Amino acid sequence: MSRTLLSAALLMCGGCAGSAVTSKPPMAGALASMPTTVPLRTSGGATVGTVHLMPGKPPALWPVHSINGLAVTRAYPFRDDIVGEEQDHAHHRSMWMAHGAVNGVDFWHGPGCVEHEKIEELSSGGIVVNSRWLDTQGAALLTSRTVFSSQDRDDVRFVNMAVALTPVDRPVHFGDTKEGSMAIRLAPELRLEGPVANGTLANSEGVTGKAVWGKAAKQIQIAGRIDGKPITVKASFFSRFDKGPIQAGVRWHARPYGLIAANPFADRAFDRDVRDAGGLTLEPGHTLQMFLVLELCAGTCAGEGSST
Repeated sequence: MSRTLLSAALLMCGGCAGSAVTSKPPMAGALASMPTTVPLRTSGGATVGTVHLMPGKPPALWPVHSINGLAVTRAYPFRDDIVGEEQDHAHHRSMWMAHGAVNGVDFWHGPGCVEHEKIEELSSGGIVVNSRWLDTQGAALLTSRTVFSSQDRDDVRFVNMAVALTPVDRPVHFGDTKEGSMAIRLAPELRLEGPVANGTLANSEGVTGKAVWGKAAKQIQIAGRIDGKPITVKASFFSRFDKGPIQAGVRWHARPYGLIAANPFADRAFDRDVRDAGGLTLEPGHTLQMFLVLELCAGTCAGEGSST
């Protein structure tokens, strides 16, 4: 069961300079009722955070709360008055998915534009956002279906972001660039570096600290204290083509200043290889599905877990 919150009327890309986007005009009154924020709840009804739909930007979840109420992602750019937060990289939007080279168009920083078409609220508390990715001429390259969902198991909260990407009418190439893709920007306390940072960083292959950048792993683990309370965040990535088998693991664009991004398209960019770029080409009629799963534990997480 689901409830459609936005249908037919489009949340337009007013902030996309040079876009030639046009659409059918909405019915009278439709614009006034379009939500730009929708709460995300667990399957048990607890509030996790809010899905934000900013014109031209991919859907983003902020805040991301643990069971004991700790906000594990940065508030900026949604708020700019949080003590201890650095206001850098305004495109780092808490929990989101984007990529820096899609048929040569940058959707990580811009000017690539994401146009939202429909929002659904699932009976489980999850939120579904259907969107189109537009190039700088306003032509649709991709359709995307983004699902944010969450569930609690004992004292652990799982927060999931699933994105399905399908070309509209031509092959779409995801370039080999470090700028992407399934990402979170950590709260300042969980960083490795910074005035209030106390975090640690390790991957499932035993690599720690700054050295995790660009390395392949099934999982990244961040641990630290927020407001004096211990918290561990485990981030796992999965992907599959169409309805094929799910593949675990990816290379991680993980930075000491708090960016943790699973990037399935970059290899040579992480190796700083000067040969021809690689990346991935998605043909029309095929769908790439990607899943970023956060496991939020009060204290230390026991073992490996996944809610996919």
